[in-house]
Amino acid sequence: MHNPVKCHSDPALADWRIDGLNMTNLGCAKVSIIEKDKNGYYAFCPDLTGCHSQGDTLDETIENIKEAVELYLEVLSPEEREDYFAQEIITASVEVNVA
Repeated sequence: MHNPVKCHSDPALADWRIDGLNMTNLGCAKVSIIEKDKNGYYAFCPDLTGCHSQGDTLDETIENIKEAVELYLEVLSPEEREDYFAQEIITASVEVNVA
């Protein structure tokens, strides 16, 4: 089972990352969203335009999105990397009424 932990510059917010997707050596772990459907798993990072991956299992998908994020960040210019690490995406669950 994977342990979600969140990383933010604001100490009032809880830290999070998915085991194996710890990018603290580059500044901070970032959000990866993983969806499951009948065809397998699909992952993407909302703050990395075009950074997507997939897999047949959750573990495979986590490894694949980790590699995709690492490769994405590897090719950023210093200015793009600075802009990227200045961003913050906050996720929240909201409760809604369904009629």
